[in-house]
Amino acid sequence: MANLFISYSRSDRGKIEKLAAALQAEGYSVWWDTNIQGGGRFAAEIAREVKAAEIVIVAWSENSVKSEWVLDEAAQGRDEGKLAPIVLDDVLPPLGFRQRQAVAFRNWNGKSDAPEFIALKDCIERVRKGELEDFPDPDRHATAGKRISAFALAGVSALFIAAITFFVFMRGDKTAPTRPNTFAITEFDAYDQTEEAMRFSRNLADALERTLITNRVPVTDISETAGTDQPSAEFIINGSIGSPGENFAAKIDVTQKDSGALIWSYRTEFADGDRRTRIEEIAGTLAAISKCFILNREKMDNDSVASFLTILMRYCEAERGGGELYGQIQELSRQIVEMRPQYARSNSLYASTLAWFAIGEGVPSEIKRLRDAANDFARRALEIDPNNAVALWTLGAVPDPALNIAERERYFRQATENDPAFNYGRRYYGIHLNSVGRVREGAVQYQLAAEAEPLYVENTASLITNFARMGEIARAKIALVEAQEKWPNNQHIRRAALKFESWYGDPDKAGNYTRIRGDRDPSRTCLDAVMQARRTNSVMSPEELHQACDGLWHHDRLEYQLYFGHADEIFSMDDDMIASKFAYHFPQVRVALFEKYADIVRADPRFMTFANRIGLVDYWLETDQWPDFCSEQKDLSYDCKEAALATRAADSTSSDL
Repeated sequence: MANLFISYSRSDRGKIEKLAAALQAEGYSVWWDTNIQGGGRFAAEIAREVKAAEIVIVAWSENSVKSEWVLDEAAQGRDEGKLAPIVLDDVLPPLGFRQRQAVAFRNWNGKSDAPEFIALKDCIERVRKGELEDFPDPDRHATAGKRISAFALAGVSALFIAAITFFVFMRGDKTAPTRPNTFAITEFDAYDQTEEAMRFSRNLADALERTLITNRVPVTDISETAGTDQPSAEFIINGSIGSPGENFAAKIDVTQKDSGALIWSYRTEFADGDRRTRIEEIAGTLAAISKCFILNREKMDNDSVASFLTILMRYCEAERGGGELYGQIQELSRQIVEMRPQYARSNSLYASTLAWFAIGEGVPSEIKRLRDAANDFARRALEIDPNNAVALWTLGAVPDPALNIAERERYFRQATENDPAFNYGRRYYGIHLNSVGRVREGAVQYQLAAEAEPLYVENTASLITNFARMGEIARAKIALVEAQEKWPNNQHIRRAALKFESWYGDPDKAGNYTRIRGDRDPSRTCLDAVMQARRTNSVMSPEELHQACDGLWHHDRLEYQLYFGHADEIFSMDDDMIASKFAYHFPQVRVALFEKYADIVRADPRFMTFANRIGLVDYWLETDQWPDFCSEQKDLSYDCKEAALATRAADSTSSDL
C-alpha cells in the first residue's frame, strides 16, 4: 500500500480524521500531522513527510484554498507528479490545480464502500502507477478573474478552449496557435431593449470573455481588428437576450468567420423565474458539445473542417436526446468517411451513429445490417488509431453476437481508460457494471461522469437511481431532493424521481410523474395498476399483472415481475423469450435483476441456473468478479461461486447426453 500524506486545513480536521481512519483500515500508511510536537506545523518536518510520501492527498475546501501551507504542500505534490485531490465542499480548487478532476467528498457517509471512497482509492493507484497526466507548468497560468457563474465555468470555457485546440490540430499545426485572435465575442444584443435584458446580455458576454481570458484563450473584440493588418478571428461568438411577452429568451450562435457558416446555434424560451435553471441547462448542452471537439493532428481542407465541426455539434445534440438529427448525422458522417477514408475519427464517428440506429431499431434484419456496418467502421478506425475511444465504445455497445459479456466489458473499460474525458462512454461502462451485478462499481462510474460534467444532468439522475439500486434509499432521497431543487423541470431528474418513487418511495408521488408518459401509453396504465397495489400493500398475481401490462414489451414487464416476486414466471421463460428479453436489449434489461427489490427472486436457488442461461455465470467465472448481492444479501441459501460451478457442471453434463 502507498504511503499517503494528507494536506488539509485545521478547520476540516473532523472530516480528515474520519478519512485517515478509513484509509488506514484499508492498509494505507497515512501521515496527517497528528504527531507534531505541540500541535504546530513545523515546515521542515512537513516538507520531509511530503517528500517521503508516495501520494499527496490535498483536501480542498473553503478553508484550505486560503491556506498557504496547503497550497505549498499541494504544489509540491503536483510538481512531483503524486497529487490526488479531493473536495470537501462546493469550492473551486485554486488556479494551477484545476486540470485534474478532484474526487467529490461533499456527501461522503464515512464508509469505505461508498462510491467516492472507492474512487479515491482508484485515483491513488492510478497516480501511483503514473496513469494520470501531470499538471501543466503552474507558471503558465494566467491571473484569475473573479468567480463567475456556473454557466460560464461549466460550459462555455470547455467548449471554446476545446474548439481552439481542435481547429489548430485539424489545420495540421504541431505547436501553439500562431494566430493570436482565434475567437471574437461580439456585443450581445438585447433585442427588446428592456433594461433587464440589456444588463443580462452584457453580463453574459462579459462572463464569456472573462472565462476565456482566465483560461489563457486569446480573445478579441471583432471591431478592434476591422481595417487593420491584425489577423482576424476564426470563430465568432454572438448572442441575443430578450423578454418576449411574459417569457424570457436567449440565443447563442457560433459561426466560422470566413465562410459565415453557422457551426452551432441554441435557442430557448422560458419563464423569467426559471432563468437560472435554463441557463444551467444551456451550460450543460455546451459542456456536452465541448467534448466533441476531438484533438487530431491530421490536416484537412477547409470544407472538411466546416463539415466535420457541424457533424460533431449535431452528434452531441443528438446524444442529448435530439433523435431527429440522427439521419443528418449519419449522412454527414458518411460524406466525411468518403472524403477522408484514412481519418480515424471520421470512421469512428460514422460507426457510432450506425450503432445508435442499431440500438433503437426493432427489426432484427435491420439491426444486423447496422450492427455489422458499425463494427466494420469501428474496426477501420482502430486499425488507424488503436486507442480510439469512440470506436472501442461502439464495439462494446453493439457487439458481434459471438462476443461474450467479459469481452464487451474490456471494450468499455478500455474506452474510458484511453479517454478519461469520454464521459458518455463512462456512463455506458456504468450501465454494463450494473448489468452484471457490480452495482457499487457502476455508481463510481456515474459519479465520476457527474463530477466531470456536473451540468450534464443525466449523469446525476443515473447516480441517484444507482444509490436506490444499492439499497441506500435515504442517500438516494437526499440526492434526489437536492437535484430537484437545482433542476426542478429537468426531464432526467423527473425520470429519476419516477423510478425512485415507483419502487422505493411514495406511490402517490409516483403518480405525479406519470405525466412524462402519454395518457394512453400502456406503460402508464401498467404503472398505475402497480402503484395501486403498492398503496394497498397487496401483491399482484401473474394473471393480474399480465392483464394490466398487456400492451408492454416483454422486457418492460420484467421489473414488475421481479418486484412482485414472480420467480416461477421468470425462471420458466423459454429460449425464445430469453432471446427477446435479453439478446439485444441488454445490458439495460439485465440491470433490473440487481435492483434491491429483486432480493426475493435472487434468493431463490434457481436464480443461478437462470443467470447461466443469459450468460452471466460464464462472465462471473471467467472474470472472478462477483455481483454485490453475493456478499451483501443476507437471505441467500447458496454460495454464489459454488452454485455457479455446479450450474456450469450440470450444463456440461446435459450437453454431453
